[in-house]
Amino acid sequence: MKLLLGCLGFSTLLTMIEPVRAALPGDKWIECTIGQGGLPTPEAVFAAVRTALDKGDAEAIRALGPDRCASFRAGELENYELIATAANLMRDTKLVEFIGDLAARMFFEEAQLATLPVDLPTQFAEFNALPSAAMRTSDTQRIQVTAQVVSIDDRWFLWTRPRIIASGDRVVSRFRTLTSELGSDLKKQKTPKATVRALDTWWKRRGAELERLLRAVRTFEDSADRTEIETLRREFTKVIGERATQPGIAERLNALIPMVGKGRTGVVSCDTYIEKMRLCARQLPPEAMSSMTNAMDQVVDAWVVAASTQEGREAMEGACMAATEAAAGSMSALCPGVF
Repeated sequence: MKLLLGCLGFSTLLTMIEPVRAALPGDKWIECTIGQGGLPTPEAVFAAVRTALDKGDAEAIRALGPDRCASFRAGELENYELIATAANLMRDTKLVEFIGDLAARMFFEEAQLATLPVDLPTQFAEFNALPSAAMRTSDTQRIQVTAQVVSIDDRWFLWTRPRIIASGDRVVSRFRTLTSELGSDLKKQKTPKATVRALDTWWKRRGAELERLLRAVRTFEDSADRTEIETLRREFTKVIGERATQPGIAERLNALIPMVGKGRTGVVSCDTYIEKMRLCARQLPPEAMSSMTNAMDQVVDAWVVAASTQEGREAMEGACMAATEAAAGSMSALCPGVF
């Protein structure tokens, strides 16, 4: 009873991990004994992480995190950071999308994570009185996986999202090939109708691969790789030019190639401003990034409408150049290397 009362103070955080329900005989979290929870070694957790990533199994990743009982035990040690982090992992609404993005990345890397050798010795440390380890595959490999694991009552659990570390050159190279191919096809077309047909034909041949590429891009952590992709997008926009604002073509680009064609005005200075602001947003804390991204979405929607006429595009050219110069002065400290 004393143990249960001691745990009640953590009920708010713990309900984030497991829904509240009536207690049943045999519930291990009431007894607060780990029993079957967790795995016996950090290597076993890390192996399970890499296997789940290979399979694209987000639920298997969640299952490796601290269960409710383990969180109660962490609460006894006043390890509030672990409880909150575990709750974030277990209730991560974007985990399925994240694991899907990693699976797309692995397709282009042609890698099986479960077979990668693991660096030894493992780095052990104390995390607020709990043993923890930073697990990592060998840095002799082209691609590495890292994961933070923690021990509670001699059982090991995944603590945070795993990470993939690798150069994005394969993804960048393939993205360049596909966009160059499409740009070359579109240059040959003389009319909007022929352009739409060319888009449809190209998409049937390459669309699925491009969608997978764009998912893989979301896993990039290296700013140089992200910048390279943005440069390729700008080059693609220049190739399309005013075609992007012609009747029927903008709609088709947005429908077929949403992350390439979406939000393009066809006005070079405006599209440059949009790309720089989106790059800047990605360098901000999550809450600020979300606010800035939402604001830019509204701006882009208005500009796409304004750019639907020749007069509108002419007026926007100078205005967007001025906006870029103003942002360079006011936001360069927040977003180094963007402006």
